[in-house]
Amino acid sequence: MQDSSILSIILAVKDAEPKMLKRSLGAIAALRHSSSISLTVVSSGTLPDVLSVFSGDLGSLKVIHMESKGAYSAYNRGLDTELGRYVLFLGVDDIVLPGLDDVLGIMVSSIPAPDIIACRAFMQDRGLSCPSRVRGSLVFRNWCQQGLLYRTTLFADRRFDPKYVVQADHKFNIEVVARKGAVIAYRRDTICYFAKGGLTNQQPDLQFRRDMPNIVKDAYGRTFWLLALARRALANVIKGDPAKGKR
Repeated sequence: MQDSSILSIILAVKDAEPKMLKRSLGAIAALRHSSSISLTVVSSGTLPDVLSVFSGDLGSLKVIHMESKGAYSAYNRGLDTELGRYVLFLGVDDIVLPGLDDVLGIMVSSIPAPDIIACRAFMQDRGLSCPSRVRGSLVFRNWCQQGLLYRTTLFADRRFDPKYVVQADHKFNIEVVARKGAVIAYRRDTICYFAKGGLTNQQPDLQFRRDMPNIVKDAYGRTFWLLALARRALANVIKGDPAKGKR
């Protein structure tokens, strides 16, 4: 179902430290357009009692408690709630930046509504991350999820595949961007700081590396499939073959 907000933020929280949660929520509440944002906090473990301090600055705030099953399961659970026109996924140690305000300011009049509004994110360990306008580049490198605003209707019949503990969003991005007629709006705004220790920035996703060529083949076809096979072979040489239990 859809609510009246411009943007829904799904915030995955696991045993959050009070200071970190306050920082994350405070950055959202400080936006000029915070009243146009609905926030869903999906929490596993303990949740500090700080939410009420910021609830008045947001369009809506709801909390879901669930067993810890990984970040993507938390995002999927949040997607089952009422959402606004677009959705942004964050971990508790990610921080939205003022650039998000500029994007929210133009989203109301954005016709036709893009499938993805691809913005920049500042990654703690890599610096500025800019989504490539070459859509096939997703075969080689994912876009930083914390810089992407997804049209909510994309999730009407699909969810993140939780068997990929780190790169489920990579699979989702490939499938969406490769679709015929997909509309991607590229923005130069930097909308989020992505923390190095984020929920989806942990160990390499060996299952995804195994499956990547077939994911690419289904989305882009045989030519890109061959590129993905070559990329996996190179990764296996450098990092070890996951089929043999090496890293």
